[in-house]
Amino acid sequence: MPFWNSVPLPAQTMGPGYLAWKRRLPAPKADAPEITEEQRNSFHRPPEWPHPRLRAIEKLAPAEKLVLPWIAPSLPWWPLSGRWNCQAGDVSADGKVLVFSHFRAVPQTIAAFLSYSLECHFMRQSKGDYEAATKRSVLQARPKREALVALFHPSPWLSEAAEPLSARQKGHTEGIIRKELARQIRASLIGGGIRVGGETRRPLWRLIARIESRLGYWRRFVFRSWRDLGNRQAKSDDTEAALSALIEKWNEEAGADPITEISPVELDRLAQHALSAPGVVLGRALRRHWPEAVSETGFKDTLEASWLGLRSYFDQPWFVKSLGGGERHFPESIQRAIVEGNLESVLDEQLWLNSTLHGLEGSQLSGELRDVLRLRSSVFYVHALNSADKRFTIRCHAALPFTEGRVLVQMPGEAEEKPLRPDELRKAFNAPFWPHVLATTSIGQEGLDFHCWCKTLVHWDLASDPVSHEQRQGRIQRYAGLAIRTAIAQQLGAAALAGSAPHASPWVDLAGLAESTLADRSGLKPWWILPGAKTENVLFTVPTSEQEARFKWLQEQVLLYRLTLGHPNQEDLLDLLRRNGDLSREQVRNSCLDLSPYFRDLSTEAASV
Repeated sequence: MPFWNSVPLPAQTMGPGYLAWKRRLPAPKADAPEITEEQRNSFHRPPEWPHPRLRAIEKLAPAEKLVLPWIAPSLPWWPLSGRWNCQAGDVSADGKVLVFSHFRAVPQTIAAFLSYSLECHFMRQSKGDYEAATKRSVLQARPKREALVALFHPSPWLSEAAEPLSARQKGHTEGIIRKELARQIRASLIGGGIRVGGETRRPLWRLIARIESRLGYWRRFVFRSWRDLGNRQAKSDDTEAALSALIEKWNEEAGADPITEISPVELDRLAQHALSAPGVVLGRALRRHWPEAVSETGFKDTLEASWLGLRSYFDQPWFVKSLGGGERHFPESIQRAIVEGNLESVLDEQLWLNSTLHGLEGSQLSGELRDVLRLRSSVFYVHALNSADKRFTIRCHAALPFTEGRVLVQMPGEAEEKPLRPDELRKAFNAPFWPHVLATTSIGQEGLDFHCWCKTLVHWDLASDPVSHEQRQGRIQRYAGLAIRTAIAQQLGAAALAGSAPHASPWVDLAGLAESTLADRSGLKPWWILPGAKTENVLFTVPTSEQEARFKWLQEQVLLYRLTLGHPNQEDLLDLLRRNGDLSREQVRNSCLDLSPYFRDLSTEAASV
């Protein structure tokens, strides 16, 4: 019974390895709940999933939230807006979701059906079928698309000249920030011998090419890095051969007569580009943690993270549909989303995590970003009810299963299917990008960190014992987890942003403030425990279910289990505490070992010695 209660559409999802599947009826009833290949091809899903827990998790993580390209930052640099302006207390908008179940068929089913629901929500009216949905590229290098290069160009000039944090300190509105960026860019241009005046309206890519040529960036290292990337792309994928031609067009423009003047209109467009272009935002974020990121020594790695990572990540039909504007205006939609969702603050937070928690530095930071952004989708096979041999695939992307499987990985110039290593998926879940939901069994229960962008734990099936329940909690209750960072940012974020130096990371400043004002001698505050830092436990129950009572029992048993940590006879003490539920606080305290020597008054002891 627990199996049939747990697995959605088991006849289609549990697989041919199960004896029950092999002995199923050859011809199911006409009204049997199922999803067919024809429904998949036309993005037609059941009005309501025939499983109560699947319906519940779809409400917890609806398509409108799953389709967000990144998780909202803990420390926004200006007010979030658009799709990121979520209502307070909305768990589905509060970071990622980690799901635990007992049976191996569940994680793949959850990931597949949540991802498919997202596709149906945004692709139902699209032309083409399921298989063709991912074959059309919107952000591919093609002739006359020099502006695409500008969009993902991590301009070393703009990364250094325009600092939105300094602009933010003069006001929180986008208009004020953009005006201050224009002032900064004007000062940089004047310092390089370029005045602002006239009425020219040249394409943005021509301006950037000629300005970076005039200031010395293009010939010194920018052109060489772009040319090498274009040559590698042409060798690995014919569809990307146009990139080299686009770079040559940029190079021709850079070799024209030196630019001496730009118009006020062009200055305003450069300010908007500096604030919202993904390449500039990425380059500037990396520069805060790796000063050489946009210099001659690091530009190549930053460029790969932008073009091979960020560009390929955005180039998905679900983002085209959800961000609005259609294919023609998709670049503008990306830039609007970058401002609304504070992508630069998200990247700054992620890079601080990678350097602080994982010890990454230099080109490792850009390489890690590139790798997690290239992870695409896993493939889940669904069995047809009316045929023992027929099966079809459903993509998993916004939600993924933490199991052995195969994924589609975007490589330079190509996409290939290869085995998914759990470590790759763990890194992707610990980044602010897809997947937003990770479903697993006990294999994800011990010794793994999933806390960087997740503070919501779903118990699809309850743990079998208190120790397992404790292990689940430990996946998201860890050092500098999302819950902790959110609480720290709420208390000290305004002060950190106000005092942040130009081109420095606010999270470095915030961490220093937290250490100096919130820490105590235990060593646990503020990065392990902190008032206001709460994780969410979600349990799906139905009327007359024993789940709620068992969940309460597990929580109580975990508290008793924690009391016995460090005791030489743990099981005996735990059994005693279980049998004597009416023990007083003092009796319980006297039964425990004191493992807190740091609370002693060391100054008094030193004086007595």
